[in-house]
Amino acid sequence: MTKAPTSAREAALKILLEDVDPLLQRAEDCAGVLTTVQAELHTDLGNLGKLVQEYGDGQEAITAAVNRLAETVKAAEAVTLSLPKGRQPDGRAASARSSSWGSVFAAALLAAVIAAGVVGGLLYLIGHDLVEQARVGRALQQAWPTLDEATRKHVQQVLR
Repeated sequence: MTKAPTSAREAALKILLEDVDPLLQRAEDCAGVLTTVQAELHTDLGNLGKLVQEYGDGQEAITAAVNRLAETVKAAEAVTLSLPKGRQPDGRAASARSSSWGSVFAAALLAAVIAAGVVGGLLYLIGHDLVEQARVGRALQQAWPTLDEATRKHVQQVLR
């Protein structure tokens, strides 16, 4: 049992302590939430680092493929230039020199379109997931103060 205050000072202190206790409890709750958010942020940053690494690896693969294509085009051009004037590798007469340049241009254009499609697809897949995660995180962050304790605990368990 708590004893009744014997002076006005004790009564005032008791009232102050009753006001401060809920504030301390809320501060502890906030510290727990911040710890959870920090852990989630660390995990999300790790995932982002992995995605950036995958993106960089994809860029390197695309660059290597384009370089191989350029080498192939140069080799084909060298073979075409070494043939007697007006002859194709299979022995047919060339209709015009511009048609071989048109083929090279078409091949280069096709390679550029394919590379752009691959890069665009990677950016869409990576960016789409990150945007969705950020949207859900912002919604949860805004709704967090209004959630009851049971829902908060459930969310924290799911996040772990």
